[in-house]
Amino acid sequence: MKLNVAPLTSRLHRTSDSTLLGNRMKQTFELAIVDDDLSILDSLSQVFVAEADFGVGRVYSSPALALREIPQYRPALAIIDLWLPRLDGIELTRQLTAQCGGLKVLMYTACADPQIVLQAMNAGALGYVIKPVPTVQLLEAVRTVVSGKPFFPPGVVDLPVQAIQSPALAWHGLPISPQQLEILKRYFQNFTYQQMGDKLHISPRSVDPQMSRIRIKLKAHTRRDLQEKAIHILHPPPGGLPV
Repeated sequence: MKLNVAPLTSRLHRTSDSTLLGNRMKQTFELAIVDDDLSILDSLSQVFVAEADFGVGRVYSSPALALREIPQYRPALAIIDLWLPRLDGIELTRQLTAQCGGLKVLMYTACADPQIVLQAMNAGALGYVIKPVPTVQLLEAVRTVVSGKPFFPPGVVDLPVQAIQSPALAWHGLPISPQQLEILKRYFQNFTYQQMGDKLHISPRSVDPQMSRIRIKLKAHTRRDLQEKAIHILHPPPGGLPV
């Protein structure tokens, strides 16, 4: 469900090309924001309302709706949360960048796992911000990415290309999402649902339905089936998983 932004519209810049500032024209870049936390959608909107060079075009709490609408109106930048219901942020990024040539994506998430950062890069994200983040740094990240330059946590962009493209990190060749892969790893490390939620920054109540989806996707009807599939995924043969 797309967030109803009617209460915000009087404060949002909706101009698609430029905004008059004093005696000069300044370019306005339209943003789309995708996050299932409505309070974050509202707070981010307020941040960008105060900036003359940004306009918040649309905000989404539903990644499926974002996937349908963003390719139609093509904002300059999409700010996307990582852990989203039914379609995680990395998969959403991969599909949006495939459909929208030139769309720039900034991941905005509490997850600081370097492998997840690399997966986001591999999916097409040009930036990655770990929240909570000071407003000044968030605006710096957004302006950097809109200009076509990468913005990632220190050290990540310096890794070799081989690391970014390694089979172990190329999650998009797997039948499950990055979040589900992390859940699967911890399931066989005997994490409780509460521990998984704390580690992955998700609600513990969401782990059980995710496990059900994992079993369906992997066609694993028993724990032994799931263990065999997990071994194949988590320890792929030389050359990676078959496609």
